[in-house]
Amino acid sequence: MSTANCASLTNLRELFLCGVEAVKPKSLFVGCHSSVSSVRESFLHDHKRYHVVGFGKAVLGMAVQLERHLGSRLSGGCISIPTGTGERFAGEAEFTLSPSTAIDVIECARNNLPDEGSLMAAKKIKQIAQSLTSDDVLCVLVSGGGSALLCLPKESITLEEKLQLIKSLATAGASIDELNYVRIALSEVKGGQLALAAEHAYRVYSYVISDIVGDPVALIASGPTVVQKGVAVNGKAKEILEKYGLWTMR
Repeated sequence: MSTANCASLTNLRELFLCGVEAVKPKSLFVGCHSSVSSVRESFLHDHKRYHVVGFGKAVLGMAVQLERHLGSRLSGGCISIPTGTGERFAGEAEFTLSPSTAIDVIECARNNLPDEGSLMAAKKIKQIAQSLTSDDVLCVLVSGGGSALLCLPKESITLEEKLQLIKSLATAGASIDELNYVRIALSEVKGGQLALAAEHAYRVYSYVISDIVGDPVALIASGPTVVQKGVAVNGKAKEILEKYGLWTMR
């Protein structure tokens, strides 16, 4: 390989690593906190209690940054992250909560599939949201993978039934947008319902790292804090099920 080619490969590698570094939670929060931004403003409620909840593959690193920014104002919280995350990042400071952290960590959804741990995490996170008052601020961390990590089906639906339906849709070729509309229709927390559960809180802030082209916030992790205004979710879900010949499975 020529010297010129080696130099080009080195430059490409450095560009790639710089790009990865720029979108790590630490870089994102430090950048926002040092400038005039809505993220920085969200940390300025000095006389309020802060609660941190989250779900997604990038959420552990995000939670570490919020813990450091909030300090003693952090009252509690719960994050739901993929099984094995703690072990994978063991010893890395930017992915390590303090030993005395007020944030509970639940690892679940092995292979990106909702499980009993996902149900437990969703119930706990919803309970936290419902318990808040005008003295509380809720910080919601959201990233890719959040749909599987925050799973609370409507009472008339079992986890197994929901999983089978989503699997059938995916096998039939449904898009991520279509899958998320159906997930929202079957959920007690998605499609803005988590935000509605925190209706008595002083403020609810969402910190979202997108994994969908175009960054449709309402569909990332199925949008637990984004109320679907002007969208008849149940009707949309019915259309999708009919499109793929699955409506008779209801």
